[in-house]
Amino acid sequence: MKDIIIMKNALALSLALVAMSSVTQSAQAAVLIQVDISNPSAVTFTSTDAFASINDSTSTMFDGVTFDEIFSASSLVSETYAGLTGSGLFPPTTTGLAYDDTLTAGDGVSTTDLNFYANTGSPTQSFSTGAPAFSGSATVNIAGVTYQSVGYIGEILAGYADGGSFDSIGQYQIVPEPGSLALLGPGGLLITRRRRA
Repeated sequence: MKDIIIMKNALALSLALVAMSSVTQSAQAAVLIQVDISNPSAVTFTSTDAFASINDSTSTMFDGVTFDEIFSASSLVSETYAGLTGSGLFPPTTTGLAYDDTLTAGDGVSTTDLNFYANTGSPTQSFSTGAPAFSGSATVNIAGVTYQSVGYIGEILAGYADGGSFDSIGQYQIVPEPGSLALLGPGGLLITRRRRA
């Protein structure tokens, strides 16, 4: 009887955690990009196909977008360039250009931000509340950095924001590695009892 009560309580706790997670996420702006940090040498940025939270056409592809405070404060990095690989992370432009480069800081200043930009052109990127902000995915390897912890949600800023203040077009979220997702589902916290002889 005691084992049944423990299992019911564990199931109730699991369902409550899932419900709280849903409420918390719905109260926030749209997550536009999921950042999978499970492989530090191949961190993947994937579009969720969510719409931008504002209309913005103030920056070019060369300005790109900035992932505000994506690195932990203990991981301040100096100016570092790294190329992007993968199928490509595309902002809303008519030219078909994808971001192809990253910059961790500007003017030799340490930062916790990461800028994605296109080194091959500078057409205007136009984010809209009526269309997906991004499409596709891209992978980057930046040695010696520590990303924020799993579950962290930060702002995506239109443009190169290291030297100024740009508007947030939405959010990014650091996502768990695939094996951790099982813990969040109903029953993931169930405690199995050991049968007595």
